[in-house]
Amino acid sequence: MKNLVIFLFIYFGATSKVYSQKTKVYSSLKEALKTPHKVEILNLSYQGYHQLPLAIKKLSKLKELYLTGNKLTVLPPEIGQLGNLEVLYANSNNIKVLPREIGHLTNLVELKLKSNQLQKLPSEIGQLQKLEALYLQKNLLKSLPKEVGYLQQLKELNLSHNQLEQLPVELRKLSQLEDLGLINNQFKNFPQSILKLSQLQFISLNANGLKAIPNDINKLTELKGLFLKSNALKALPKSIGKLKQLEILNLEGNYLQTLPNEIGQLNNLEILYLSENKISILPETIGKLHCLKLLSLNGNFLKNLPPTIGHLDALEELSLKQNFLASIPSEISQLKKLKSLSLSKNDLRILPEGFGNFINLAYLSLNDNLLVRLPNSLGQIKTLNELDICHNKIQSLPLTMKKLANLKVLYIIGNKIPEGKLATIMELLPNTKVEF
Repeated sequence: MKNLVIFLFIYFGATSKVYSQKTKVYSSLKEALKTPHKVEILNLSYQGYHQLPLAIKKLSKLKELYLTGNKLTVLPPEIGQLGNLEVLYANSNNIKVLPREIGHLTNLVELKLKSNQLQKLPSEIGQLQKLEALYLQKNLLKSLPKEVGYLQQLKELNLSHNQLEQLPVELRKLSQLEDLGLINNQFKNFPQSILKLSQLQFISLNANGLKAIPNDINKLTELKGLFLKSNALKALPKSIGKLKQLEILNLEGNYLQTLPNEIGQLNNLEILYLSENKISILPETIGKLHCLKLLSLNGNFLKNLPPTIGHLDALEELSLKQNFLASIPSEISQLKKLKSLSLSKNDLRILPEGFGNFINLAYLSLNDNLLVRLPNSLGQIKTLNELDICHNKIQSLPLTMKKLANLKVLYIIGNKIPEGKLATIMELLPNTKVEF
């Protein structure tokens, strides 16, 4: 799924820059210093350096420098003499401070300092006018200098896993910013400066202490991904429905009890995570999400589903584990693109007879319910690969299941099927692995 790839890209960060096939990559400083005027790429990653040799300043043509996975505690002031440097990676060191001379690297496009011990940044960081990507996650930052707002070309800023409580007002000047990572900081309120970032496409604020989303969240008109997992949200503003470009919305692990009707206005939404909340009812408008491919509602308080659930004609994965569903509407079988359906750990006693109308379903989980029997129509789901009905009260299986030619695994542990009928099941499904 394309958007899931986008999400992983944002969450974990872009992979290392791909070296030019025509440019030699030096991995030994000693070798590089033999012809310093020819060296454009130097990779000293994972070589045990405690200090960066000062001789590196002789590499006047250097464009890319990789220092990841060493034991550096500082970058020397001489780093500022590498005036042609475009890429600097120094992830996973023990760097506690950056020299003011970092501001001399005016050609720098990518700066990645993930997993260090930085407590602050020098104000000279604002001199990096060509910088497009700044990765500072997993440091000890408690604040940012206002000069960060001078980075007019910045597109990616990752500040996740720090100790930030607020952002400087000047951050709103980052008019080109598209991706902002603020996971696992100490924000109690949604940073207002973010709402001025007119080009922002993805924002990650998981694992903070956010209690509310501002009503003017709709100012972020270009937003495609909004990640607010593991906060303290109790409600969503109606204005969330105005985020017309939104494709991914993650609200897992909050305290939401309901959703606004306006959720149905998210015409481009493809992925919606709502697990581990306190939702007891879904609005009828949920059925208007015609682009939705994945809906996760595990661990809520749902007792029923609206019939409009059957209108989600693009839905491929629906997960409703650990709710209080006693029944499901027959309209659920209208989900013709559904591939995975999980209804485990509910209070289901019966399934609708039209349940077998799925034409693409490959995975079906019904374990830990109160089912006494399965509908005969189940045998019509010819695409089914895996079926889990463990820990119900089922005494026999419908003979129509012999039509499930593609069924690879059947889990029936913890039911009331007499031993004499197990052989019949094996005969019905000779090519199926039956776990009992």
